Amino acid sequence: MKKFISCTAFVIMLSLLGCFTNSSARAQSQNDSAKTLCRYPTLYGNTIVFESGGNLWKVARDGGVASRLTTDKGFDIMPRFSPNGKTIAFTGDYDGNVDVYTISAEGGPVTRLTFH
Repeated sequence: MKKFISCTAFVIMLSLLGCFTNSSARAQSQNDSAKTLCRYPTLYGNTIVFESGGNLWKVARDGGVASRLTTDKGFDIMPRFSPNGKTIAFTGDYDGNVDVYTISAEGGPVTRLTFH
């Protein structure tokens, strides 16, 4: 049975994303003065994963400094936790191809699941 986040919890999650947007931008690049857009949040337990600047980032639900999960030259979007929270699936655009990839929730190398 799937669990869905209530509207109130979603608003709280978005508020938390706003709290650390500036921290993630500083972590990404201290010389970058442009504002960073955080998109596509996904939640598992006390961890939020989101896309910013074409990479996936992870932060505690309570806020704090976000840590970068992906560092490749491609563009990664739409992260989603696996049911057990150990893996994150996402859409990656590498070399002009859009495919599905996975990465450990702790970070590391990505695994390609589809080939187009």
